[in-house]
Amino acid sequence: MPRHFSESEVLDLIIGIILGGRGPGGAGAGGGNPFLDIPTLGGAIDQDRARLQEAARQIHQAQGSSDYARGDLIRALQGEMEKTQKKKKPKVGRYQREVGKALKQLKKKHPRTAQAGLMKKAHRLVKAKRKREGW
Repeated sequence: MPRHFSESEVLDLIIGIILGGRGPGGAGAGGGNPFLDIPTLGGAIDQDRARLQEAARQIHQAQGSSDYARGDLIRALQGEMEKTQKKKKPKVGRYQREVGKALKQLKKKHPRTAQAGLMKKAHRLVKAKRKREGW
């Protein structure tokens, strides 16, 4: 037999959904939404903190260290973030460099001409240069 909810429980549920998981009173006051398994703001912060501590513990285990103080935790996590953020830029091709040079010269000669027209002229110039030089 289905459970019947009281009027106040239904209102709490709707308010919880509207407030994104925070109970009535907003900004973390009151409980989370038990019906949708949404934690309170404090509970979400605690979950994040536990997740970060677990990540730091795993990093230190991989490095062979059992002691992870707060400063070590921050440095370890920053190091992991830096590793994932650095990406090598792709090398610019010869054709693209030549088009860039030609486009720069054309812009200087014809400053009021539309960009699309200058690009077409630059491409034609580089195409002819490639044909002459055989590359």
